[in-house]
Amino acid sequence: MHKRFQLYWLRETGCDAGTPMDGNELDRAVRSRVMELAKDDAGPVAIRLPFLDRREWARRSETMRAVELAREGDTIFAVNPAMITALKDRAAELKALHPAWTDAPLESN
Repeated sequence: MHKRFQLYWLRETGCDAGTPMDGNELDRAVRSRVMELAKDDAGPVAIRLPFLDRREWARRSETMRAVELAREGDTIFAVNPAMITALKDRAAELKALHPAWTDAPLESN
């Protein structure tokens, strides 16, 4: 039986907004820690990972090793050690999901 997750991971190069996946499909950078945190849960668990820009994505194994993961209820999340990380995450989330940005005309219009 495979452990099921819903991945929320905004990136400069893409976005997972509740993407369903099995534990073996998770990025190697977080797979073992996520599986350890979710081991006692039979239901789907949400995973919320921090925004990564292109530079950080290219080095995601190293970047994600420095991120502490925690679990509360049915959600695994990155513990933001610095205010700048939290601000960067919020800005990326607003740009990707807020109607003021998603409904705005393209630059070429």
